[in-house]
Amino acid sequence: MSRDDYISKLFIKNQHKLEQAPSDDLWSKLELQLEQELPVTTQAAPPKIFRLSRYFAAASVLVAVVGSIYLFKMVENATQNQHQLTEPLAISTEPPVSDAEPYEDYDILPTEAVEDKEKEEIRVQEEKIVEAVNEKVQQTQNSTLSHRSAPSKIELGDIEIVGEKEAEDIILIEPEVTPKAATMMSSDKIHGAASGVNANADLYLNSLPIAEEAEQNLNYNRSYVPQIANTIDNNPAVEQVLNQSKVKKKPKATSKKTRARGKRREIVNKNKANKKIKSPMAAAHPSLYPFGFLLGKWGDEHELEGKSYEVWTLKNATTLVGRGYKLSNDAERIFEEVMRIEFRNNQTFLVMSLDEDKSTVDYMLVSFDNERFEFEQSESRNYPNRVIIQQSGLDGYTVVILNNYDFLTADQQRYLENRNRVSNKQSIRTMRYAD
Repeated sequence: MSRDDYISKLFIKNQHKLEQAPSDDLWSKLELQLEQELPVTTQAAPPKIFRLSRYFAAASVLVAVVGSIYLFKMVENATQNQHQLTEPLAISTEPPVSDAEPYEDYDILPTEAVEDKEKEEIRVQEEKIVEAVNEKVQQTQNSTLSHRSAPSKIELGDIEIVGEKEAEDIILIEPEVTPKAATMMSSDKIHGAASGVNANADLYLNSLPIAEEAEQNLNYNRSYVPQIANTIDNNPAVEQVLNQSKVKKKPKATSKKTRARGKRREIVNKNKANKKIKSPMAAAHPSLYPFGFLLGKWGDEHELEGKSYEVWTLKNATTLVGRGYKLSNDAERIFEEVMRIEFRNNQTFLVMSLDEDKSTVDYMLVSFDNERFEFEQSESRNYPNRVIIQQSGLDGYTVVILNNYDFLTADQQRYLENRNRVSNKQSIRTMRYAD
């Protein structure tokens, strides 16, 4: 029974009640009753196995396609292999045609021919080396030993090459010369030089050996006087060389007075060199070294009612004292104050006065970078909390007094106006080196 039929049946059944006024919740009751009495129909879901059957069918089709392709490939490969086995092998018995001449002797292989060629090149190079060495030795011996007997020919085994050097570095092994042969050689040289064939060329007989020794040893005798063949033609040259050697060996005559004056000058110069200028900060504690630039006299030329000065000195190893004062236009001292930079309890403090009662305030160094020094105090809010000393170059610095808590009091402003330019919260003074 459908819902519409059921509703019409209810209307027919309850026609006598139509004349009655419906209640306010009539429709809600009817809907509730319909929901309770209406038969519920459920549609049976298909079994799970039928839903999976579609996937199984698709997978089976895919496997069948892949398998058929694989079988087709295998059959094709087997057919090709069978055709290759059935074809006869073509074996050619004709010798290959070549333009090269056939080898008559098979004992001579190409590799052995290459080795023989290399050996031949090595032998030719050895002969060239031996020939070049013998030629060089012959030239050397002809120039130095003109009357010596002909030397024996040098073989390749007598040549020693040290390292990978060039041809100029070849070392020759010559037979030793006995003292007797050396004496005969020197006498032959002297005899040949005195023959007078070329007087100008034979003027310095032993110049060549000395030059060769000088090249080999840098510590040769530099005062060597060349030996000159004493003949009639070169007597003036002999006298000139002997006179030059006497002039070189003659010591310079100096009086005792001159030597004494020179010694005194050396002593004075030595004392001046040993004299050192001692810095005033040498005796100070290392923590005060950065403040060494303050030593000396400084002046503030921007003052309208006179000039302001500061003089900093080292009182002891841990204290720098600065005395500030102001002069009137008549050079009368009208204001004076004392400041100190002290090192105590492993800290550096700036001690200064800020009012007329001269009570001091300690400001501790909190940071510095060799040009900017910052001091702070946090014990009292009645005084400025920061003091900055800013170095400007080598001949000036600026002092800034700041109060970040509150305005400067009237007493503090009057006191600071003596040597500073004052505003409500700070004072500034700029000093220049005056000494």
